[in-house]
Amino acid sequence: MTKAMSVTAIVIFGLSLVWFAGMTNAEYLHDGTHDTRHSLVFPCH
Repeated sequence: MTKAMSVTAIVIFGLSLVWFAGMTNAEYLHDGTHDTRHSLVFPCH
């Protein structure tokens, strides 16, 4: 596996975690993810 493939896989995995945590019904997890997205200037609305 090349370095570019590894970085791509890590980025996809990380974004997936943020996406799924943001869609959860657990309010504390959702709110934490929401704040993280805002701090990274990642659109969420």
